[in-house]
Amino acid sequence: MNDLERLEGSLPDRARLFRHAPYKFIKFYPAKAHQAHLVHQWNGALSSPDQALLAGPASLAHIRISPFDSEALGFPCASIPSFALTGADQDEANRLAKDAVSWSLDHGVRFLQVRIDARDHGAIQALEEAVFRYGDAILRSVFTLEGIAEASKGMPQPASEIRLATPQDLPTVLGVAQRIFRHSRFHRDPSFPEGAASALHQSWVSNAVLGHRGFCFLSEVEGKLAGFFTAWLDEEINPFVERKLARLELSAVLPIRRAPRIWEDMALAVYHECVKRGATLGEGRPQVYNYAIIQKQMSILPEFLRAEIALHRWS
Repeated sequence: MNDLERLEGSLPDRARLFRHAPYKFIKFYPAKAHQAHLVHQWNGALSSPDQALLAGPASLAHIRISPFDSEALGFPCASIPSFALTGADQDEANRLAKDAVSWSLDHGVRFLQVRIDARDHGAIQALEEAVFRYGDAILRSVFTLEGIAEASKGMPQPASEIRLATPQDLPTVLGVAQRIFRHSRFHRDPSFPEGAASALHQSWVSNAVLGHRGFCFLSEVEGKLAGFFTAWLDEEINPFVERKLARLELSAVLPIRRAPRIWEDMALAVYHECVKRGATLGEGRPQVYNYAIIQKQMSILPEFLRAEIALHRWS
């Protein structure tokens, strides 16, 4: 049996032992769903020139080129969707992180990012040893979308018009995004070239408005754009679970005193649209310093929470 066959044969066990797998904190999803999701991703990496699966006796890293980030930023970017430690050998974890960096350098990657469960100290230390640096802390909250009916009881009628965005809205929406998004982890990373963080958000918003990735709701007051809210159904985990997950992504609100509930009204419209598209769970990923959004999301109490650390590496 060659090394590749041995690695393929070990993937189910490695997935089962990966305590901090990306969706494992969602207890609605059975262990077999997490295992099937990871094995599917890892098998795909074995046959793709733009991905790699790097493994030690008790560790595994999946690394892949990110077409979206690379196109938006204009240079090769990659991410590490899973950095799985199934043992306690820190030296092995350190070697694995450095191997991932070597692979990225061989493929011309300039920006490499990873999100890690904040409890996974061994992985965080290994990545920092490989010159990854803190990008931000993120709070992932998952709640049942069935709660929207209860959340909307007693609410006043929206003070703004809420509707789905169309391609004709794109220039106006991009203008608001340019004004609002200035403090993300990408903007706060001093290594990002000037304008690159804004370009990333512009591309993100464009894909939602044009329907290439999810959808976007708008709020208008007296015919003028007051805010927008994007979401999409999570294509990574949903093929493996019965309860589909929708990710609530970018939201932006202009300060308009005549319509103080703009965010809440857009959020309810987004929740209803997610249900219409087959989702029963919603997930938000606000940065921990974004207290206003966290407080608003807590209007529907989440069943599950997970703190994550985002790490960046530049070459």
